[in-house]
Amino acid sequence: MDTSTKVLLIEDNPPDVAYLKELLSGVAGHVFALGNARLLFEGLVLLGQEHFDLVLLDLDLPDSQGLSTAMHLRRQFPAMPIIILTGLADEELAVKSLQMDIQDYVIKGQISRDQVVRSIRYAIERKRATEALREREERYRSLFDSIDEGYCVIEMRLEPGRPLDYRFIEVNQAFEKQSTLKDVEGKWMRELRPDHEESWYEIYRDVALTGRPIRFQHCGKALGGRCFTLYAFRVGLPDQRRVAVLFNDITEQKRMEEKIKRMAYHDALTGLPNRRLFMDIVNLGVAEARRHRNKLAILYMDLDRFKEVNDTLGHEAGDKLLVEVAKRLKLSIRESDTVARVGGDEFNIILANIVHSEDITTVAQKIRDSFEKSFMIAGHEFHTTASIGIGIYPDDGEKVEDLFRCADRAMYHVKEMGRNTFHFCNPEVNVRSLERMKMESRLRRSIELGELVMHYQPQIDIDTGKIVCVEALVRWNHPEMGLLESNRFMNVAEETGFIAVIDEWALKNVCTQLGTWLKSGLPPICFTVNLSARQFQSADLTNKLAHILSEPGVPANWLSIEIKEGIAMSNTKRTAARLIELAKLGVHISLDSFGTGFSSLDCLNRLPFEKLKIDKSFIRDIATDPGCRAIIKAVTSMAHHMDLKVTAMGVENEDQLSFLQKTQCDEAQGYYFSRPLPARELAELITAGTLS
Repeated sequence: MDTSTKVLLIEDNPPDVAYLKELLSGVAGHVFALGNARLLFEGLVLLGQEHFDLVLLDLDLPDSQGLSTAMHLRRQFPAMPIIILTGLADEELAVKSLQMDIQDYVIKGQISRDQVVRSIRYAIERKRATEALREREERYRSLFDSIDEGYCVIEMRLEPGRPLDYRFIEVNQAFEKQSTLKDVEGKWMRELRPDHEESWYEIYRDVALTGRPIRFQHCGKALGGRCFTLYAFRVGLPDQRRVAVLFNDITEQKRMEEKIKRMAYHDALTGLPNRRLFMDIVNLGVAEARRHRNKLAILYMDLDRFKEVNDTLGHEAGDKLLVEVAKRLKLSIRESDTVARVGGDEFNIILANIVHSEDITTVAQKIRDSFEKSFMIAGHEFHTTASIGIGIYPDDGEKVEDLFRCADRAMYHVKEMGRNTFHFCNPEVNVRSLERMKMESRLRRSIELGELVMHYQPQIDIDTGKIVCVEALVRWNHPEMGLLESNRFMNVAEETGFIAVIDEWALKNVCTQLGTWLKSGLPPICFTVNLSARQFQSADLTNKLAHILSEPGVPANWLSIEIKEGIAMSNTKRTAARLIELAKLGVHISLDSFGTGFSSLDCLNRLPFEKLKIDKSFIRDIATDPGCRAIIKAVTSMAHHMDLKVTAMGVENEDQLSFLQKTQCDEAQGYYFSRPLPARELAELITAGTLS
């Protein structure tokens, strides 16, 4: 045996590697050069690139276990002497090893220096008798051109003052099939792909400098939109800065994983989340509600008479009905809510970020209303309804299972009571919900029953005390609850969409009243009407308003339109276009409740407002809050510099008025001057001219 032998140890256990190095370093008159690979594949690459006299092979590696490890190595390198390292004394394993032409079999716990040297001597002698240097390159190329994984060797350029780069030293056939790059050998990546992601250069630099291999996944543009797993490790001598990269296309695997994941978490028929995903969403929702001290609701919904569809039209028709129901449910809930199909004809819904329990009623009512329109199933018109039970966190319980139990119990109560409605677990909420439904139903008929009336509150010129304008305020003359101010019913009107009808009624009523007064000889005065977001955003607002003004023959300059700050700032481009249309019509435009939203001064400067109305919350605290006084001064000064008038809302006493006079506020409105009045009483004030 020669005095120098190069051994490749394929072993991933550092203590075993250290022990073998120690054994081989103490052989008198002989030098062993011991290389180490931690993975079978890494070992195969090193065998193809460097000369080794034999292999010490562990059968328990991260990427290969058992005799198949030796079989794979033997198949790729038939003449390479192999000594197996194992932790088990297994005669059957020893016999099978010999049958595979393995040179020796060594038990790790029983290794001695003499035994290792003797085994190596025998292996080297056999290798010299069978190996031909000429065959090594052919086997190497065969190995890497036959594997399905793409493989390349790159050389890093790490020069100070120049960007990181690498060039391709060698690639296999699979690389050229799977990569978007062609004819790359000898070329630099920055030339081939100028837009290549910098992170790739950094990954390969770290591998080249540290020698630590890295395994990662990547999907995206750099790989032609496909997904790959990549394993990169340093090859050759450390100063060569060369990195071998093995990559495998897993695009289809990823696609299947996503499909399986979707199947695991979504209902195959409707595409809605299934019970498993819904429970995850509910648990997260409860945690969020607990953290922020909000409410959330769980709705348990079951279709009424669904069995009749299956029995009469068949299961295919039943499936179509479920799909259509899922579509209507998604249209009935908010973006922040989730609907799931949890089995059969059962659906669960989570309503998040609930401020008031009555808000749940609005959504539940919308869901119930969605079933009023018939379903067309298999050419048949079919009507169905739904029974809904509702549990509220934390009112009905703080545990998820308690909420579901509550909602389920409430749903069965609906079934017992006749179906086609919803029921809360808490009786008190049911009472409030019933009252809300009754109010909504009555409100929809309030105009035809003549129950809505207009009251008017004067706006006063602070310097002269004269009435310069009146604000029209809607009141509801409820047959049971008496005269209701707008804050008692406008929320219901907005949530149901009835607000647009009320707005149009108010505009017509005000213009008719104004026309009547002008014809009767009363002094001309401006009337102002507050528009809702729904009415303001309607496409035909300007044409509609022009028509309303023309019927009683009212000049547009005697009408002022108010919009709230939140509406104005929600979409300033669209708001500006709409306000310009109204200004061209001749009506005046005011910004209502200034200070309660998030106005941009730049936007205010570009929008055609003539007046700002300071919200009453600032006026109320003038006497006790220096911050409110400072805000009022600043807003008034700013408005005047922008040629805007300022109206203070909610003025109730002499001290407030005195402060507003000092700040040079233009106008004031509030109970200090007058409560909102019916038309006849207001006419008397207009005739008097002042309220001072």
